[in-house]
Amino acid sequence: MKLLVVTAIREYYKTVDAIFDRNGIKKYSVADIRGVGNNEHPDHIHNWFGGAAMKDELFDSVMLFCFTDDITAQKTLLDLKNYNETEEPLFPIRALILPVEQSI
Repeated sequence: MKLLVVTAIREYYKTVDAIFDRNGIKKYSVADIRGVGNNEHPDHIHNWFGGAAMKDELFDSVMLFCFTDDITAQKTLLDLKNYNETEEPLFPIRALILPVEQSI
């Protein structure tokens, strides 16, 4: 079992939802998060939370996460990567897969 975690600026929520749906992820959790831009020199390419990275600015973002099997997690991660490469959004969607060693 894997834990798939995705973060994106709020405007990309429907995009991630569609990618989840396309990969068979029908149930997942969503959390509102506030990203902090604490960089005086904007780096739009590597800015995790999106938005103009100005000192002390907060960004509306979402975190979507679910428990799923390894194959589904890998396919979804690849689909998200392809989206970033094809669409070249100013603020890429970020994702990671964590192993789940035990659960109840």
